[in-house]
Amino acid sequence: MKKILINLGKGILLVAGLWLINTFIAFAIFDPIDEHTKIINISWLITDIAIITFLVKSKRINRVVNLFAVLTVLALVGLYLLPINNNISQEAKETNNNISIRNEDRYQYAKELFYEIEKNWSSPTRQYILEPHKVFFIRDFDYFWNAKGYVDSKIQAQIYQRLLIDSKRFESDEVILKQKWCVNSPHGMIVIKKSNLDIYADFWAVDSFPRPGIPEKYNFGQYTARPCNKLAGKAY
Repeated sequence: MKKILINLGKGILLVAGLWLINTFIAFAIFDPIDEHTKIINISWLITDIAIITFLVKSKRINRVVNLFAVLTVLALVGLYLLPINNNISQEAKETNNNISIRNEDRYQYAKELFYEIEKNWSSPTRQYILEPHKVFFIRDFDYFWNAKGYVDSKIQAQIYQRLLIDSKRFESDEVILKQKWCVNSPHGMIVIKKSNLDIYADFWAVDSFPRPGIPEKYNFGQYTARPCNKLAGKAY
């Protein structure tokens, strides 16, 4: 049992160590801009393989440690997939209700709510690497409602989804959480169903367009998908 725990600890430390090294590569060696994305991904891959190969050949880790490292990564993926709770604060309810009252048309309400709440947070490129606790370990609505700075776009989308449903103006099957990817990093968005039209609310895109080299401005109703350098969908 002791040997298993030691190998488990080594597996967790291996993942944590590689995470720190990849963070250094992404932010100390490169600027966080899109033009470097492929180079950074290749750098991560080469560095991680080289470190793991060295540790295996020097007999500092074994197959069991590598197995626990893989299980650790899978556990983090599982934590990322967990939804936030429904701990909607009174302040959030009041904000939501005021916007709802101002808009007779429910889609205009959804549009105003989107722009009202998205300005509270940001989604800088690769910021999830610097603040993994917000991505994996916290799932409280009220915490993120009051958070400033970086909030993962998927969590922003879930907050938006919760408020739309809480307003009683949308059913759960009318506001769908979708998962998209920007090369190696995921981002979430909400798809609002309107007859034969899909209206997208992309919290990553609204923070990322326009940006250096890409003058295109995001409009409610649009979204971006891999490699996240252009917009799709119809502005509403």
